[in-house]
Amino acid sequence: MYMSRLSALAVIFLFAASSASASGFVELGREAKIPLADRWVIVDDTGGFPYRLSRTDQSAELSIFKSIIAADEKIKNEQELKLSVDKVIEDVILGLPEANLLANTGYFDKNRVWFDLDFESWDPERELQIRHRLKGVLYQHPDGHQLLFSLWGKAIEGAPASALYEMRLMQDEFAYTGDVESEVFGSSFPYDWYLIGFLFALLVVMLFILKKRQRQEKIAFSDEANFWRCDCGRLNHVEFDTCRRCGRPQPVEEVS
Repeated sequence: MYMSRLSALAVIFLFAASSASASGFVELGREAKIPLADRWVIVDDTGGFPYRLSRTDQSAELSIFKSIIAADEKIKNEQELKLSVDKVIEDVILGLPEANLLANTGYFDKNRVWFDLDFESWDPERELQIRHRLKGVLYQHPDGHQLLFSLWGKAIEGAPASALYEMRLMQDEFAYTGDVESEVFGSSFPYDWYLIGFLFALLVVMLFILKKRQRQEKIAFSDEANFWRCDCGRLNHVEFDTCRRCGRPQPVEEVS
């Protein structure tokens, strides 16, 4: 019985992988490329960022945005990246209806760093649960600024498993093809936490890693390390003393 179930799972996986094959890479603004999975098309193509890709059955979509972080505002190290991602979670993701953060991870890979946020929300207009996967990829440009590419994937409740696979495949295979520095974090500059947080919050328009990556180092992100959960279920950043949903005060741990 165990072997038969294992075989069935293998067949399902192989079917999903074969149905999610890409029809080849397409260029985005002559500076980036992404594999276009079968049954996916580029819509609203104005010849520049942002780009929007949609599955032909309308079950999933992927929006791709480009942001430039000026040299005097750029993210300089892992700690600043973590704080910025926390601001995205607090100001953008947890502000969505019935938002639920599922996973929060980050990685280094040669000359870039990226983070993946998996979460769910509710679409009150269509009365559907939405599954999200937000991927941010950061590069250091030789001119001194940083480039942030934000890939926000969405899939509606009941979307085929292959749609989620295809969405993640395209996100994970996205690559900037322009000039970049060998190290993503440059020299130190003055910075403003809230300015960085606001910059990332603007990425509200940003909407299984499946391939082996060489020489990558996983960042130890934690889903709720910098958050506290109210009795109403809302996650709040530790900098807030009261719940941003119901106003209850942050619980105080009793010292025995």
